Amino acid sequence: MSQTDSMNSYASDFCETSRYVKVLPDRVIKTIEYSGESQTIELALEKAKSAFDEIQSVRAITTVKFLEIQGNRLTIHQSRTHSKRSTNFSDFLYFSSAVMQANRSGWIFGDINYKNVIFDGTGFKVIDFEPFTKVIRNKQVEYQVTPPYFHPIDKLSATVTPLTDRLGLIGLCLRFKLGLRKQKEIFSSNASTLHEIALTEGTLFIEKLHNLDKRAFV
Repeated sequence: MSQTDSMNSYASDFCETSRYVKVLPDRVIKTIEYSGESQTIELALEKAKSAFDEIQSVRAITTVKFLEIQGNRLTIHQSRTHSKRSTNFSDFLYFSSAVMQANRSGWIFGDINYKNVIFDGTGFKVIDFEPFTKVIRNKQVEYQVTPPYFHPIDKLSATVTPLTDRLGLIGLCLRFKLGLRKQKEIFSSNASTLHEIALTEGTLFIEKLHNLDKRAFV
């Protein structure tokens, strides 16, 4: 079983019981508490922290500074960053490559969308950040995804994998290049084509992002 599979399956075995968010001038502190079998939760949190530390040591692609674990409680320490405008598409391709590298390290973001990703002047960063893509809240299983970007293969298997992250990157790419209205039109009329693109990986996927524009859907 891969690290990614382990993190997802553990997350489905326990409940989120509370969360508290403290907003300070320079940072946001989010505390989430889980209930369930303590050893299972602690193992899942440690796996999440290990994967996070690995991806941040290579490419810092979130505004989160560090994760703190205390038993069944996770505290996320995140800097507050104002979004700037980027006109350099290579910045986005670098971010996309970094997301795939994070996937290989066992980290799935799940909820990559226009509101959750900013450009901070040095690169694109994920700001709405949580370690688990599937938890139980109020006795209901919830997925940390943006519905249009929840890949149908993941939906069918009731899990969240890099397919959903790549579909989110496709959505961001179209928004970056063409704007919101055209992005929505393309997702509505060419969903199956976009789902197929998300099946590609590595440099081939980056190449497809680079070539993705309205001419591809004429």
